Formats: sequence, C-alpha cells, structure tokens
Amino acid sequence: MDTRLRTAAVRGDTAVLSQLLGEDPHLINESYINCEDKNVLHISAMFGHEEFVREILRLNSSATRDMCFARDRDGRNPTHLAAIHGKVDVLKLVDDDDDHELMMKAAMEKVDDGGTILHLCVKHNQLEALRLLLRIFSADPKFVGAKNNDGMTILHMAVMNNRNQNKMWNQEIILHLIEEAPYILNLQNASGKTALDLFLEQESSIDGKIRESFARSGARTGDSRLNSYLENFEDNRNSIMVAASIIASAAFTALINPPGGVWQDNSSDGPYPHIAGESVLAQTHPKQYNALVFYITTALISSNATILLHLISGVLMKRPFQRTMMLFIEIFAILVAGGSICVAGGYSFSSIVPESSKWHMKPPLVIPAIIACGILTPLFTYVGVNLTNIVVVLARWRLLKKRLTTTIPSPRV
Repeated sequence: MDTRLRTAAVRGDTAVLSQLLGEDPHLINESYINCEDKNVLHISAMFGHEEFVREILRLNSSATRDMCFARDRDGRNPTHLAAIHGKVDVLKLVDDDDDHELMMKAAMEKVDDGGTILHLCVKHNQLEALRLLLRIFSADPKFVGAKNNDGMTILHMAVMNNRNQNKMWNQEIILHLIEEAPYILNLQNASGKTALDLFLEQESSIDGKIRESFARSGARTGDSRLNSYLENFEDNRNSIMVAASIIASAAFTALINPPGGVWQDNSSDGPYPHIAGESVLAQTHPKQYNALVFYITTALISSNATILLHLISGVLMKRPFQRTMMLFIEIFAILVAGGSICVAGGYSFSSIVPESSKWHMKPPLVIPAIIACGILTPLFTYVGVNLTNIVVVLARWRLLKKRLTTTIPSPRV
C-alpha cells in the first residue's frame, strides 16, 4: 500500500485522499490488489474516521465494494474492526441511507468463530457500539440471537466475560441485553444451559442488579426447559387411565368370581366342609388361592390408586413439574398393577389345570412368565431412574431459585 495513502487513512485526512486520487484515480484499486492484511478501509474504520470511510465508499468502484468484505489476517472486515474498537461514528454508516447496502451486508458477515459483529462488541466490551447495533438490528431477532461455533449467544458470552477485569462494563452489557433483547434470555448453548445457568454457576451471581434483572425478565434455567419437555408426557395420561380401569375391572371380577367358582350348598361332610358362597379353590388349593388373592388385591389397589392419583394431580397440582412427577408415579403404579394381574393369571390358570397335565403345561406358563419379567424389569428400572432424576433436578432447581431470589441487604446510609 502507498505510504501516503496509509498515513492519510490513519489520520483520516480526506484532503490528502482527494489529492492522491487526483494524481492517480486507480490508487485505491492498486492498493487493494497489493494488500496482504488490512486495506485502507480497515485502517480508517479502525481509527474511527467516518468521513474518510464515507469518501472511500463514494468512489463506488468494484475495489471499494470488495474492500467492504475483505478480511484481514484475523478474519475481520472493516466493519468488524470498527465494532471491536468501538468506533460508533463509523458504525452509524451501517444504517446510513447512502451507504446502507454495503455496510449493512458487511456488518452481517460472520467472523471466523461463527459469531456476529454483536459477539465482537460483547467480547471487547464495546457497550456503545452494542447499543447502536442492537437498535439497527432490532427488527432481526434471528441475527441478534445468533450463536457462534460454541453455541453461545451474545448473552452467554457477556455472562462468561463477567469474570474479567472490566467487570462493570460487562455488567452494563448484561443488563442492556436483558432489557433490549429479552427473546434471547432462554436460548440454550451447546451444553443445554441458558445464560441464567452460567450466571448462577459463577461467584458473581451475588451481583444484585443482574440477578434482579434476570428475575424480573422471567429468565429460566436449562432445567426449567426440562419441565416443558416432560410436560409432553401428559399426553399419555388418558392411556394410563384406560389401562388402570381395565385392570381394576378384571381384578374386581376375579375377586368376586374366583377360578373354580363357589360352593352352591352347605356341607359339613367330606374332605372339604364348606358353606354356600365360599370359594371352591380356597378349599381345594389353599396355597394357590392365597397367592391369587394377594396378587389380585395388589392389582386392584394399584390400579385404583393410579386412577385416584390421576384425578388428584389434575385438580390440585397445577405446576407442570409436579404433574409430570405424578405421572411417573402413576406409571410405576400401573406397572405394579399390570405385573400383579399377570402373575395372578398364571396362578389362576395353574389352579384349574389337572394334575396330570401340569407337567405338559409348564413350558406355556414359564416362557411367557420369563418374557413378562424381561419386559417389566427394564420398565421398572426406567421409571425408577427417571423418578430419581426428577428428585435431583427438583432439588437443584430449588437451590438455584433460592440463590436467584435471595435479596441483598441494602447498604447502610
């Protein structure tokens, strides 16, 4: 690049620029072609010389247009450099009627790490530049909420940068983002964490202003997103109710009409003295009958408990998280009921099979029992693990909520 042109760009001397162009109209084109790092537009934008940048843009040559999007060795175009150095006057050209198209397109170019010009403002603590660009891009929430290659929005980055030395500037940036871009509050990074999650993980979460701003804005943690996700399981509640009703009906029928029927008369003679209405099976196979009554009663109680829990949760439990936890309990209860009714069916079947045929009937009974155990065991494990996770998540959320809502004592005057 011509030394005089570089000096003029550093100083923002438009008079020298006009003189140089008068001597050589192709100077800008030649300087761009021979440039290996920062071109004249990079330099003038970096130093905040708005008039110099405007004069370059007015040339409206192919080289000028290319210079707007040219990257230096760090992968940044002139508009990016203006944002990094907080040159608000140059950034105003992004919204300028005359130069709107080129500068706007250049401003929307992503940097090498996948971030936007807004990420650069946050990273380099340029609050005023960020204010201006947020106003300019206010009608484009997708751009404002864009994530870099690490999955971080500008609010994630601002919270992470809150650990740095320029803490006060970062606090102002966080507060401004919460107020002006509330739609990015609950966006999650690649780890599934919101900005509030990152804030609460830091010692700086004692910062009262930021905490209060998060609370007022309705910010949520990544765990609270889990509530919305788990709430979708409620669609299965009607199916559980149907299954519970069928099992309850079958269990009740089996109790009042046991296998083998009931005695139709009274008798004190013979090997089985009885009274009319008593179960025949209780006299002939007492062990099977006791086991049968136990499992049928378990199925009846579990299925009725499922129905009762369903009704209670629908009336008394309004929070999605509570209703979801109750749903898992209902699933656990219906599995107990289903397993019990299956075992009861096995006992019922074995009690009515003649002794001479029981050996031949063992495979048809044992194989389904093994299959049932193979199905029910992982289901019980799955429900147990999820119930444990819900308890852990609930405990963690309460702890985070307590930290979020705890007030800081007012300083004594």
